[in-house]
Amino acid sequence: MLLLDNTGIINEILSSRKSRLQWWREARYGLFIHWGLYAVAGGVWNNSMIPGVGEWIMFMEKIPVKTYRELAKLFNPVEFDPKEWARIAKESGFKYLVITAKHHDGFCLFDSSLTNYNVVSSTPFGRDVIKEVTQAFKSEGIKVGFYYSQTLDWFHKDALGNEWDYDPWSKNFRRYFYEYSIPQVIELIKKYDPDIMWFDIGCPTHDYARDLRIEIHKANPNIIVNGRIDPWTIRYDFLISKDFRYLCRRGIMFGDYLELHDNTIPPYTLECDWEVPITHNGTWGWRSWDHEWRSTGKLLQTLITVVSRNGNLLINTGPTPTGKIPHESLTMFLEIGSWLKKNGESIYGTYAAPIDTPSSTIYKLTYRPCKSKEDEIYVHLIGWPWNGQLRIYNILQKFDVGEAYVLETMQALNMKKSGNDLVIEGLPYSPINRLVTVLKLEAQPKEV
Repeated sequence: MLLLDNTGIINEILSSRKSRLQWWREARYGLFIHWGLYAVAGGVWNNSMIPGVGEWIMFMEKIPVKTYRELAKLFNPVEFDPKEWARIAKESGFKYLVITAKHHDGFCLFDSSLTNYNVVSSTPFGRDVIKEVTQAFKSEGIKVGFYYSQTLDWFHKDALGNEWDYDPWSKNFRRYFYEYSIPQVIELIKKYDPDIMWFDIGCPTHDYARDLRIEIHKANPNIIVNGRIDPWTIRYDFLISKDFRYLCRRGIMFGDYLELHDNTIPPYTLECDWEVPITHNGTWGWRSWDHEWRSTGKLLQTLITVVSRNGNLLINTGPTPTGKIPHESLTMFLEIGSWLKKNGESIYGTYAAPIDTPSSTIYKLTYRPCKSKEDEIYVHLIGWPWNGQLRIYNILQKFDVGEAYVLETMQALNMKKSGNDLVIEGLPYSPINRLVTVLKLEAQPKEV
C-alpha cells in the first residue's frame, strides 16, 4: 500500500508541469504505433473478418487466454527493423513516438521480470522490441513514450476486462494494480528511460491515479503523463455533454495535458494543453482487410487544424505481423514529411492565433510570438482563392502587418487594408503547393 499523505509530491508535480511540457508544446506532431499479438490475427478469427478495431479482437471474440496466447508462438516479425522505423519517422517530421509496451491483451513488447508473457520469453522472435525501438528513435533525436494499459488486462486474472475466463467476483484489482501494474510501469521507466507514459483507459478512482502518478514522479520527475491517467468519468462526462469547453474546464488532475477522445477534433481553440490520437484507417492495430486509408491531404489538414487550435496530433499506424509499416502509412508519412521540410516552421512551436476568424474561411492560422523581432502569423490555405485575393478577417484589430510572403518561395505579396481585415493581392490562379500553401505575415502586436 502506498502512502496516502503525498500533498508535497502532488504540489511538486503540479508546479513543474509547465517546464516538463516545454519540449512537448514545441513538438506538435507525434507518431503512434500499435503493435502486438493482435497483428498476427490481423482482424480475422476462425476465417471470419471481425468487426471493431484490430487490437480488441480478443475481447470482441471472447477468446480464452489459453487460446489467444498461442499467437505468441507465431509472432516472429523477421522484417522488423527499428532503425528503419526511426529513419522513416525522422524523415516524416515526427518529433515524438508513443508505442504500445503493453496493450489490453496483457502481452508485453519488452522483457519484463514480472511475467513471461512477453516478446522475449514467449515468442520465437525473442528480441526486446521496446529496448530496440527506444534506442533507435532516441539516436535520431526523437522523444519516446510508452503506451501502457494499467486498468484493462485481459490476460491477468485480477485486472479488469476479462469476465469470460475469470470470475469478476473473485478479482482483486487492488492487488493487480499495486503488485503488478505500478511495478511494471516503474520497470519500464528504469529500464528504458521514456519521455512520456501514455495511458488509455483511465484509472477506476482518483486514489489509483494519484498513487500511480506519484510513483512515476518518484522514478523520474521529468516524465510527461497524458490525461487519461485520470478516472474515466471525466472522459465520459464529455461524451455525454459533447462540450469541449466543459471538458477543458474540468481539465486534468494527475496528467500533464488533456487527451481528447480518439479521432475527435474540437471545433474551436482550447485554452489548455491537449492532444488527440487519430487513426490512418479504421483501426489502431493491424487489420489485414482494412483498406479505408485517409488521404495525405486530409491528414495534413487535420494536423494544421489541431495545431491552429493549440493541440498536438498523434497519428497512428499498425505495423504488419512481419514488422513492416504499411505501405499506405509510409507513403502518407513521407509526403507530409516533405511538406514539413518546406513549411515546418508554421507547425513546430506555434500556437493558435489570437484572432477571431470566421469558421467558413478557407484558411487556418498558426502563430509564433517573438520577443526579439516581429511576431509571425502563418496562413494555411486549405482552399484556394480563385480570384487571386485573400481576405484575412479581423487581423488588423490586434496587429500591424509589415510584410507578407509565400513561405516556400519567399515571394513578396501585395497587401491592402479593408477595415479590420487585411487583403492579400496578386496570388497566382493555382496553389503553389498541391497540398497546402502557407503564407507568412510579419506583424507587430498593437498595444491594448
